[in-house]
Amino acid sequence: MADSFGGFLETIGLAEPLIRTFAEDIEHYWNTDSAFGTDVRWRLTKPLLNALKEGDNIFLVSHSLGTMIAYDVLWKFSH
Repeated sequence: MADSFGGFLETIGLAEPLIRTFAEDIEHYWNTDSAFGTDVRWRLTKPLLNALKEGDNIFLVSHSLGTMIAYDVLWKFSH
């Protein structure tokens, strides 16, 4: 649903209120006034960085908010 209607909902100003209502954890993660996002990304970044330095095989599984966190961390590694 988010893929199909996200752009439209953002255009009419409903995206953020819906996220606040139905996905409080995501709102907390995106809150720039909180260190939560930085802290939780570091909890993945540190062991992932160590594994990469050691040349270990990595199999990363995530779900829900963890998918966003994993994406953000992997994006930073790719840039």
